[in-house]
Amino acid sequence: RRIVEHFSQVLRQLNPRLDSRERPLLMPVTMSLFGMLNWTYMWFKDSGRLCREDYAAIATTLILEGAKAVR
Repeated sequence: RRIVEHFSQVLRQLNPRLDSRERPLLMPVTMSLFGMLNWTYMWFKDSGRLCREDYAAIATTLILEGAKAVR
């Protein structure tokens, strides 16, 4: 719960509109991050074309830039 709260706070700082009463999107966006990371093991292979560092950069960009764009 503390980890989820920590990431929620970061996402709220990136886009305060995520935490509006009219359209509460903060928790769905936060949990989307965890869903994305929790399922990585299903398809990520150490021997694949993409290294962990590259995937980390992609996931970070998706969340940080994507959270800013959510309306």
